[in-house]
Amino acid sequence: MPKIMPLIWAGRAVAVTLVALAFTDTIPSGSFLFWLLFALATGLVLLGGGWRKRR
Repeated sequence: MPKIMPLIWAGRAVAVTLVALAFTDTIPSGSFLFWLLFALATGLVLLGGGWRKRR
């Protein structure tokens, strides 16, 4: 099954946003919103096939 790059890039974008929001204390780390965004970023990358090794 091929990698779905738009999902991987969307997950990376959510992850970068999450780090920026947590770093600036817009959302406190450990809050529900923090873990929700973390789960969304992880899910998008995994659904896109980002867990597979390149060959």
